[in-house]
Amino acid sequence: MVLMSNGYLENGQFSVYYRYGHKYKHEQVFKNAQLELDTSKKDTSELLVSMQLHTTVTTIPDYNEEIIYEDEQRFPLTGNTEFIIYDNEEENDKPISLTWVNTELNETYEFTCDINTSLSDVNGFTRFVYQQLGIGDECQEPLIITNQFLYGSKHLLRKSNRPIGFIQPFKFTFPKGTKNETKPSNHLVSIQADFYIFIPNKDQYVFQESLVNVDLVSFQPLDHWLSIQGDNIPIFSQPIEPRINVNFNKEEKTMVWNYFENDRCYSLLLKVTDFEDWRELIVNFGQCIYESYSQIPFYKSCKGDQDYVINAIENNSQIAFEEQTNENNDIEDETDSVDSSQEEDEETYIQSDEDKEKEAEFIDGNATNEILTMSYKDHSAYILRGNKLGIYHSSSSNNISGRTSLYFSSSTSFDEAISARQAMLYRDESSYLVLKQDNRVAHYDLEHGKIVDEWGIDDENDALVSLAPGSKYAQITNESTLIGITSNAVFRIDPRSPEKVVQQQCKRYKIKAGFTSLTTSDVGHVIVGNHRGDIRLFDQLGQMGKTTLPPLGRSVQSLDVSADGRYVLATCQHYLMLYDVIHKDYDNQQQRHVLGYEKMFDMDDKPVPNILKIRPEQIMLMDEGPISFTKATFGTNQYNNRNIITSTGPYVFEWDMIDIAKGEPYPCRMQKFDDYVVTVTYDDEDIVVVLPNKVVTSRQKYFKKASTQSLFQLKARKKVTRTS
Repeated sequence: MVLMSNGYLENGQFSVYYRYGHKYKHEQVFKNAQLELDTSKKDTSELLVSMQLHTTVTTIPDYNEEIIYEDEQRFPLTGNTEFIIYDNEEENDKPISLTWVNTELNETYEFTCDINTSLSDVNGFTRFVYQQLGIGDECQEPLIITNQFLYGSKHLLRKSNRPIGFIQPFKFTFPKGTKNETKPSNHLVSIQADFYIFIPNKDQYVFQESLVNVDLVSFQPLDHWLSIQGDNIPIFSQPIEPRINVNFNKEEKTMVWNYFENDRCYSLLLKVTDFEDWRELIVNFGQCIYESYSQIPFYKSCKGDQDYVINAIENNSQIAFEEQTNENNDIEDETDSVDSSQEEDEETYIQSDEDKEKEAEFIDGNATNEILTMSYKDHSAYILRGNKLGIYHSSSSNNISGRTSLYFSSSTSFDEAISARQAMLYRDESSYLVLKQDNRVAHYDLEHGKIVDEWGIDDENDALVSLAPGSKYAQITNESTLIGITSNAVFRIDPRSPEKVVQQQCKRYKIKAGFTSLTTSDVGHVIVGNHRGDIRLFDQLGQMGKTTLPPLGRSVQSLDVSADGRYVLATCQHYLMLYDVIHKDYDNQQQRHVLGYEKMFDMDDKPVPNILKIRPEQIMLMDEGPISFTKATFGTNQYNNRNIITSTGPYVFEWDMIDIAKGEPYPCRMQKFDDYVVTVTYDDEDIVVVLPNKVVTSRQKYFKKASTQSLFQLKARKKVTRTS
């Protein structure tokens, strides 16, 4: 028994987590320690952690300095001291962990118990502490986090080869509230609902007040605000704008969103009890979201499009996904079982000194990595950086672990900075096309190392917005033609012809459509998005698209499509939209289902997108500013298109379409890097991540399920020397 009669725990490990710069660091202080309550001082009770057997002098790996701690560490206690116990009920070989926080120093302390210590032992110690402090009674219990959350000490430093960063329990300050003193011009909704606020240290939404007043009001025709007022809470008033990241749950009749105050982000929740009130809230909130995002009156949309928007915002859609037999598909259990510290144990390609010098020359200067283009032939990564083009080759053949590494191979310089908006490989990957800011296209011959042509389209009134290959994998063929868009036209381009635009395959719209992005499927179907969120599906160019998917109000920044053309993925700044564009009808002659490129959908059958977002409480804990997704893409393996990946800030997020099809509310995983992510994409089983001055690879097994607790335990890859 390790709990003594006078109340202490022994044979444990003692650690500290603290903020260093904008990261949280972990240090193990004592490998063999004892934890007890010291009441010997007259006015102060203290937790006393002492080193046992004098076996440990702790050094911080990679810091090139030795940190020697006093044999005793003391922590004054008050009635506000809160203990948190981490206990994994499903894994008996995992020890229990007890934590407490010093809010003044912004540090969290952890005592990891001996494997033989039981939960009742640790509970007994905390009750003993509460009793000696004269607070509560013998039934006072600490917060216990069990296996429904990630085990608190699972990812502690194991091999002394690298520091691991933690986000400690959030220093939470209750919001003071804000009130708009201007008198609204219109009241849209007035209902009542129960009000909750997310408390990070408790990892849950905590009830605040029942039946608060919830109002949707307008100050101007397209300026809508949400106002919440109760007897025991401050007034919360905020504009309806994209960053509030509202999430609705029809089954629970709940609305969750982000509230901002003094550069702090909070996550609030309303639970509606009456179904009629819920429908009134959803319908009017959907209208407010659309108008606030698009700045276009909702009444200008037809009734069918209005219902479509409400249905999408309510997230009342579910895709169907047929999993293909593939050994790589079974990744869910593997992902959760792998310790992220194993990543460094894999053998990787070792660069020669010459390659290191070349890479150093490539990254020298003020420019940063801008655009990534992947080779389908040899898995090389082409990185555009200012006026330089760097090539990273795959080293999978040199890596016994099977994991691909990218090593710097070569670079070339253009005469001047390219100022590129887009880049792509071309003509059997022998050439590299760059769409420049001046709307002209530079044709760079990779074999000869020079620009061999530069061209544009002859349209003074409408600039070239984006390019795409004639089909998804056309870059590995000798296909010369391309697909292009201006703000109001979709067309085929033949760079060999003087006119460039093939007029027979050009569709111009009399009213500006505001096109922003495009992509092509494996068989050459064309998908085009615009600034309002419309998505058009084309079977052939030169005519109207067969299907137009109604807008939700936000601009489509980029598009991708699965290899078979069935799933369309649209990236907006704050969310992704995933469409299944298959018709219910079966084509007996062709022995397949018809897709939306070939046949128009009836109004009631148009595919409603599954909107993929980050949870509001995660945005609160990430504390990285507004969400701004980079281009989201499907997996590149033609036999496994089930995964979706994107990034925002230093975080990379991945969704599994199997989980989405199952209806899981937040089916994503994430991984954090030591700098903001410029872009990310798949390369078969590998994930290629481009940072401002680095290109790295990762694997799905290093991603963690996106949860509050995983944000507490995300790995910080950056090595930082701690100064005294």
